[in-house]
Amino acid sequence: MRLAVSETQQQKTIKALASAGADFALHEVSRIRGRGIPSPELEFEIGQLFERLELTYEAIEAYWRSVDLGRRTADSYLRLARLYEPLGYCGRALWYSAKAARLTKSDSSTLELLARTQCRIGKVASGLRTYRRAMKLCPADAALHSKYLFALLHDAGQSSARLKQANERWCRLHCPAPPRKLAFSNEPNPRRKLRLGYLCAEFRRSPAYHVVLPLIEGHDRNSFEIYCYHLSEINDEITSEYKKAADHWRDVAAYAPDKIKEQILRDRIDVLVERSGHISCPLGIQVCQRRAAPVQVAHLNYPCTTGCSEIDYLVSDRWTTPDQEAFSRQYSERALYQVPSGCLVYRPQNDAPETTSLPARRHGHVTFGLFQRPAKWNDGVWDAIAVVLEKIPTARLFVQHADRELGEPGSASSREVLRALGGRGVAASRIEFEGVKNKADYPGIVAKVDIALDTFPYSGEITTCTCLWMGVPVVTLAGDRYSSRVSGSILSRIGLEDWVTTSTEDYIAVAVAKAGNLPSLAKLRSGLRSRMADSSVCRPEIVVRELEEGYRWMWGQYGFGRQPCLTARLGDRS
Repeated sequence: MRLAVSETQQQKTIKALASAGADFALHEVSRIRGRGIPSPELEFEIGQLFERLELTYEAIEAYWRSVDLGRRTADSYLRLARLYEPLGYCGRALWYSAKAARLTKSDSSTLELLARTQCRIGKVASGLRTYRRAMKLCPADAALHSKYLFALLHDAGQSSARLKQANERWCRLHCPAPPRKLAFSNEPNPRRKLRLGYLCAEFRRSPAYHVVLPLIEGHDRNSFEIYCYHLSEINDEITSEYKKAADHWRDVAAYAPDKIKEQILRDRIDVLVERSGHISCPLGIQVCQRRAAPVQVAHLNYPCTTGCSEIDYLVSDRWTTPDQEAFSRQYSERALYQVPSGCLVYRPQNDAPETTSLPARRHGHVTFGLFQRPAKWNDGVWDAIAVVLEKIPTARLFVQHADRELGEPGSASSREVLRALGGRGVAASRIEFEGVKNKADYPGIVAKVDIALDTFPYSGEITTCTCLWMGVPVVTLAGDRYSSRVSGSILSRIGLEDWVTTSTEDYIAVAVAKAGNLPSLAKLRSGLRSRMADSSVCRPEIVVRELEEGYRWMWGQYGFGRQPCLTARLGDRS
């Protein structure tokens, strides 16, 4: 490495190692590093090599070396940010993405990464501003605009009407005008076996596994033929479980929306179900707006309207979407279909430990838990938590979410919590932090608390279910929008309506009252798992049968030439 020609030769050697195995590449890199003076460009090449070989931590170390040796460029910072962010090192990802953004003010992809990391540590207002800067640079980028919409759900100042307008605007900008009329060759017979298609980007390792897979597996194959359209390029061990559950599998992530529509038409899908919304990939909405099937349904992970006027029915329930009169003001879908037993099913983690005794009995004080991601935090949530802790001076707050740095002193996420609650009079000594753990450890971490405090107006779903499965009841505030009512729906379905509140004052009062009755809390904890298991939340055979009746009724409506009516539920249909 002492001569330029030697360094060039070594860079060529590094590039050639991309086709070698990881062990051989590590050995050769160690040998090259030992030969002479460190070089920032050579270390950058080594970082790229390790990235290609999926040696993530080794790549991070190489990029570190490159920066330390003077290669302080936007691409060095950007690569570090992109490696740290999926690992859950949120503070480091934010720091490096901010450095890269300052050096590339006109690069929308760098701004998008910065916006995402800002939201991940709870700086939602800053994240939304950064998203808007990025969208000005690339107004035609549908995926970027889609990520902005998901972030917008976390803005406590948004109304349902404004969220609807924002989602409808996305469709106008990034989808063609819907076809005036499209003739389908599907036989309208309402009693025949129906082809049911699922459009989803979460047929992979993601929290949606707990609610989507039991739905797919639960269908009656004598009455329905299941097609899965995978909208993500990621295929992992969980994807194989979905493939086994489907009758027909289509990998369509690389397809344009028109080509996906052509595939669906060739498959002659009768009822097409869009599952992802703007959670991770907007392809499903783009396909539905092109009208790919006679009946199109939104049964969402995305807790908001899709903005898509070509979706005939929004699948929900009377707890999540109770206001039939307000439906047209909040949703772009043509009609609401309420599943009687509830629209969500949940499969608990197989290796979840047994529930434990009430922690307050062992520790001598009540511990509240905050497990929702920082993007859901806001001033209203902090105000409520601070008052609860003020009213119970001995209580503690345990904060945990998917940030590896959260448990480290001075981490970006912990600073947000300490700043918010410290300014409201809560001493730092009353707050405990714990960062991300292995998935297998998560239920046991949840069990450390007596009561979980939900966020609002964006409530929990999988997190709420995990808490309940571990015997931890959840206080929630049900608002006027889909995202604020999911926890309330789950609690109501297992008979815990008294934990569902409708105002901040009520939220505080319920949290304080429940924490003050340890015998009742202990009794509830001991029986909560069995209550959960016996409810429709954990019995997909109930929910899926009702969904299937709904899909067949929708198909019958289509066969008779009827337009979707405003609202429908089992037992209330004509």
